[in-house]
Amino acid sequence: MPLVIYKSSAGSGKTTTLVNEYLKITLKNPADFRHVLAITFTNKAANEMKERILKALDEIINGDAEAEGEYKKVYDELSLDAETIRQQAKQLQTLILHDYDEFSVSTIDSFIHHIIRTFANDVGLPQNFEVIIDPDDIVPDIVAELFDKVGSDKDLTDILIHFVLSLAEEEKNYDPERPVKEFVEKQFNEDSFPWLRKIENLRPADFLKIINQINSRQSFLKKEI
Repeated sequence: MPLVIYKSSAGSGKTTTLVNEYLKITLKNPADFRHVLAITFTNKAANEMKERILKALDEIINGDAEAEGEYKKVYDELSLDAETIRQQAKQLQTLILHDYDEFSVSTIDSFIHHIIRTFANDVGLPQNFEVIIDPDDIVPDIVAELFDKVGSDKDLTDILIHFVLSLAEEEKNYDPERPVKEFVEKQFNEDSFPWLRKIENLRPADFLKIINQINSRQSFLKKEI
């Protein structure tokens, strides 16, 4: 099957085109719908596409004249008469409704999640692993784990002490939990990823050294000014 690329802007009928492509593939042999995968970006788009496919099948089955016009490209490419296509659509609809789990219209992340779960043992993950997408569910645990290391990790402790002293010096609330939480939340922003990769191999001691260098430079510039 050749690779076909459609370029379009918002509101130009992408979903209709994708539904037509899905119908062209599956109406040839309805039982093969289990081997057809459609991927979208959002859950809303995936649900909409499923609804549109089922609605299209319903219209074709009922012999709706309007549907025949809307799906003319499907009729033309299949090179089958209208009655045969109607029977194929009826069979496809029945198969989908009786085996809905195999109706593969999903988002990119759910598709990847399905693959990772299938090969969980191979990548060293427990079979019952859970994916947390909402930062509000994970940020408090990250901050709590960070503070648990205070006292046992000397370099990290020194960094946090320096941070608290700098807050006090700026006459801000010297409780570090809120600013640390806000800082961690910002790291979930996609714009942060390239910068995080640049520092991922640094240790707390390296950060302490960088902080001291910045402070020395800042003091020097203040004196110059």
